[in-house]
Amino acid sequence: MRLEEFKIDPQMVVYTSGNAREIDYRDSSERYLFDLFDRVKDLSSSSQELVNYIKDWPTEYHLSPLRANILRALDFLKPKRFRKVLELGAGCGAITRWLGENFEEVHAVEGSFERAAIARKRCKDLKGVKVFCANIQDLSPEPVYDIVTLIGVLEYAPMFLSGFSSGKEACLSMLKKALSFLRPGGLLVLAIENKFGLKYWSGCREDHTGRLFDGIHGYPVKGTPITFSRDELEDLLTTSGFGCIEFYFPFPDYKLCSVVLREDKDIKNSFAHNWIRTPFKVPLGRAHIFHEGLSLRNIVNSGLLPQFSNSFLVVASPQKRRPYKKPGWLVRKIVNGSSFSKLFHCVVTLRRGREGAFKVVREPLYGQIGSLNLDVLSFRLEKESSFVPGDLLLFEAYEAIYSGRFESEFSRILEELKGFLLSEFATGRSEDGYPLLEGQAIDCTLWNIIRKDGKFQFIDRKWKWSSSVSIDFVIFRSLIYFCADNSPYLK
Repeated sequence: MRLEEFKIDPQMVVYTSGNAREIDYRDSSERYLFDLFDRVKDLSSSSQELVNYIKDWPTEYHLSPLRANILRALDFLKPKRFRKVLELGAGCGAITRWLGENFEEVHAVEGSFERAAIARKRCKDLKGVKVFCANIQDLSPEPVYDIVTLIGVLEYAPMFLSGFSSGKEACLSMLKKALSFLRPGGLLVLAIENKFGLKYWSGCREDHTGRLFDGIHGYPVKGTPITFSRDELEDLLTTSGFGCIEFYFPFPDYKLCSVVLREDKDIKNSFAHNWIRTPFKVPLGRAHIFHEGLSLRNIVNSGLLPQFSNSFLVVASPQKRRPYKKPGWLVRKIVNGSSFSKLFHCVVTLRRGREGAFKVVREPLYGQIGSLNLDVLSFRLEKESSFVPGDLLLFEAYEAIYSGRFESEFSRILEELKGFLLSEFATGRSEDGYPLLEGQAIDCTLWNIIRKDGKFQFIDRKWKWSSSVSIDFVIFRSLIYFCADNSPYLK
C-alpha cells in the first residue's frame, strides 16, 4: 500500500490503513513518554528540559539530545539539497524530531501504533512531519524521497519481516525496500551495531540479546535481532543495489554518539583514540576484560578501526558516485551531553587544511558566539588551532596501570604535570602552602596535554578560572576523573 493512501486515525494523530499489521514492540517507557510530551514545553531535539525527565536507559535513549548527533555530524545533509525524507522505524520520535526541524517534509513510519502516537506528540508543532503506522514489509515502492533512514532498525528485520529462510535474507529485503523509496540522487542513512565491536570483546553484553559474545559467536540462538561486520554490511548493501557506500564510525556507539570518525586512509594519523572516552558506558551489565583505551589506540594504529568500531553509520546512494561533496573532515566531536547552558555546546572538527595539514576547528552547536563569563569561570571557544600529533598524557597513565609499578609511575606523571603547571602558570603567590596558578591552568589536565618531542603541549583550552587557582585543585581534577573512569582496572 502507498503512503498517500493512508488515512488519519480518529484521534487525528497517526496515518493508518485498514489492513495495517501492527508490530508489537515495547521497552516499558511508552506510557511515561505519552504523558510526558503533553506536559513539557521544549520538545526539540536539543531540549535540556527533557533531560531532566531521564530516569533509566529507555528514557535516556528517547530523551537524550545525543540521539541525533549521528545526523548532526553529517554536515552535507543540507535542507536545500535534500527536501523530502522517509524515516523507516521512527520509534518514539527522537530522530523524527531532528529530521522535522531540519527538512521540509518528513514521513515517519513506525510499526507500533502506540509508539507512532508518541512520535507524533514529540513532533506536534512541526507541520512538515506526518507519522504513519505500518509494517515496512507492507509498503509499496515510491521512489520520491531524497533521504531514507534506517537507524537502529535493520537488525530487527529477522523478527518483524516474515517469509524468509534466514535473518540475512530478511535484512536484504529491508534494504531493497529502502532503496525502492529513493530517487536516483537520494541517500540511505543507516545506523547499526557492529557484531565485532570492541565493546563486545571487552565484556559488554550484546545490545539486543543481553548475552555476552552473542554476535561474536554468530548468534547461535535463532530468531533474534542480528548485526553484521563491516564487510558483511557492505556486501548486503551492494547486493541490494546501492552503488556508492561510505562508512562512518560513531562512538561510543550510534545511540548516544559523541564522536564520529570518517573512514579514511589517514584516520590513524589523526590519533583518533584521543577523541574517544573509555571505558564505554553501556545500559546492560558488563565485565571489564581489558583496558578499552589502550586497546583502541592499538586498533587505530594498526589500521583496524573499521573492523572493530562499536557501531556503523553508513551513507549509501543508488548512484556509483556520491551525490554530495566529499566531506573535508576526519573526526567530529559533538559536545552536548551536559545539562549546562547551550552556550557550552559545540562541534570540534579535525579537518585537512589547504596544503594537506590537519587543523582543529571549533564551532558553537546552536549558533551562539561560544563564550560566556560567570562569577567564577569563563568560557571561550577557540575557533581554530593547529593539530598537535601525539597521544594524550592520559595514555601514559593508562600504561602505568599495567606497568607493575602503578603508584610510582602514576606519581611520576603527576610530578611532571606539577612541574609543567609551575613553569607555565605560576603566579609567585601561594595559599595554605600551595602555589597559586593563573586561571587558565584549570583546564590543564591529563586529557588536555600531548607529549610532543619530549615536551608537554597544552591543547583544547576553553575554561578559565576568574582568579588564581591552587595547584592542588588542578592536579586533583586529573586525579579524581582518572580514578573514576578507570576504577574497574585499578586495584
